[in-house]
Amino acid sequence: MTLEELAHIEPELLASIRADAMREERERLLTLNAMMAPGLEVIISRAIQDGTDPATIALSCLSIVKEQKAETPLVNGLPPLEEAFRSSQEWQRRARARGKLVTTH
Repeated sequence: MTLEELAHIEPELLASIRADAMREERERLLTLNAMMAPGLEVIISRAIQDGTDPATIALSCLSIVKEQKAETPLVNGLPPLEEAFRSSQEWQRRARARGKLVTTH
């Protein structure tokens, strides 16, 4: 049966199939756009163009994000929490000594 024959014999069925397909495509595009993040532009744009399901590229996207996170010096280069806390305490002590820090209790 051709599309034209289905449209002639069952127009409501064809309209329902088209509405479902449009809804699913909108959801796919919304999901892919929600996944967009720095470094993922190429893979997501490719998925949008070729009709790939978001679930199909999810693991690839996660892998890319993990690689970026491992390479980011801001994340890996932070001092240990104790060191940062001591530095903050020292800064507060100096500010208090100069009369620049006001505390309210």
